[in-house]
Amino acid sequence: MLYDEERERIIFAGFNANNLQWESLVGTYASASSITWGGPNLIEKYSSATGSYNALAYDPYAKVYALLYNNSSGDLVKYSRGTINPIGSTDPETMTWTAPKQIFKGSYGSLTIAN
Repeated sequence: MLYDEERERIIFAGFNANNLQWESLVGTYASASSITWGGPNLIEKYSSATGSYNALAYDPYAKVYALLYNNSSGDLVKYSRGTINPIGSTDPETMTWTAPKQIFKGSYGSLTIAN
């Protein structure tokens, strides 16, 4: 989960096991103890496999989010880039993600993005 200071938005990305898909949510603070979340933004849908590990990063200069994630068998790592609709748009909690790209196939250790 990340916080976008410029847009005052909270970004979450993870695997939804109920729908078998990687998705993101964009939220805003409604109060000190509450976040209002927008609807899910599809990143990638699976037919039967499940996701497990992910790492989310933000490039404030390009205003782009990067998500690294893998499948449940742990042998395939993918990458997708996401952008949020502008604040003044009719739906500022919507994210658009690029088509996922496979960046690694094989056995690996942990999945992290260094800041």
